[in-house]
Amino acid sequence: MAKSFRKLIIEWPGGRPGFARDLGISYEGARAMSDRNSINASHWAEVLKQARRRRVPLTPEDLLRMSRARRQAARSGVAA
Repeated sequence: MAKSFRKLIIEWPGGRPGFARDLGISYEGARAMSDRNSINASHWAEVLKQARRRRVPLTPEDLLRMSRARRQAARSGVAA
């Protein structure tokens, strides 16, 4: 399982283009999420739905863990 939002998006079946298609967002939106290492919580339900469909091992707890790690890294000035 990916340890960051960035890795999740890059390793998604079909990479960024596949992630964008599956979520119904633009490639630029997927790229921005990857670059920011962040997926807005408003997208999480769809990410989880599409992960199940694609058989990507991902749970709500994984998303929470990634979010916490990103916030903690931002506070310490380290890239997550």
